[in-house]
Amino acid sequence: MHRQGRRLVAMVMAGLSLALLGCGTTRVSPSTYAGSPESPDIVLMVEAGAADEIAEAKVTGQDDEQVVVEVRLTRGEPAENAAGHTLEATVRLDGPLGGRQVVDQEGRAIPQA
Repeated sequence: MHRQGRRLVAMVMAGLSLALLGCGTTRVSPSTYAGSPESPDIVLMVEAGAADEIAEAKVTGQDDEQVVVEVRLTRGEPAENAAGHTLEATVRLDGPLGGRQVVDQEGRAIPQA
């Protein structure tokens, strides 16, 4: 019984740690992107609050037709009267962008800046 209690406490602590790591970020859709067809790098622009920061930006899928990107923000406590701003994150593709469309995780097209 004592071993089972320790195992249960360890599982609860691991689950709580994972939950706390995930609750500090929010997935957002970039407002626009910049990049040339010849480059494997694109810059994602995200409208954010004054205290927000990009926690992660990555390519989650790509094929001959499209590139799927995901951006996660860490939401900060905004100061009173603080204006929002645009954050930028560069992600690298497997090859040049070419004529592929850039989309978010839900499949919404992200316009080029």
